Amino acid sequence: MIQRILTAVVLLPIGLALMYVGGPAYTVAIALLLGIAVWEYGRLFREISFQPSSIIMITAVVALALGRGFWGFEHADLILGLSLIVGMAFHTIAYECGRDKAATDFAITVSGIAYIGWIGAYLISLRQLPNGRWWLMVALPAIWLADSGAYFLGKKYGRTPLCKRLSPKKTWEGYACREDAFLRRRCCTSQK
Repeated sequence: MIQRILTAVVLLPIGLALMYVGGPAYTVAIALLLGIAVWEYGRLFREISFQPSSIIMITAVVALALGRGFWGFEHADLILGLSLIVGMAFHTIAYECGRDKAATDFAITVSGIAYIGWIGAYLISLRQLPNGRWWLMVALPAIWLADSGAYFLGKKYGRTPLCKRLSPKKTWEGYACREDAFLRRRCCTSQK
């Protein structure tokens, strides 16, 4: 926990400055962060004997993020489609070379591209909106607080692990507290 806090203290001013400036510097920073995130995603699966293609995932995710920053959604379908074709070819060759889990490896590769690349690139789209700085400063702290609240409430009151191997300290009770808080905010807002 101390390491996470120290990392946040060091990276937060840099992140805030990049959010404020926006433009190409922000786009490149998000592309790098998403590239690191998808590399970590692939590494987690390799630890349990799957073999997603890190090169394809990183290239596709960085290309999606940069494309979103410089062209919006204009070339996103081309980048995504090309990534899927290259991934399919790569994993088909792996299957032909004797890799029996190649289809699962392909699914992991695709899910990394879609989950981290496509969805993560919305951080760039959000910043490009009118008043994008403000929207980022609303969205990101809300996500951080909800996740941290679920972790700490789950740690203190939780008894039933949500996912023992993947995230052993998160619990169903913490998740329920987070969802309950979200629903209360949503209900209170919609009644006004």
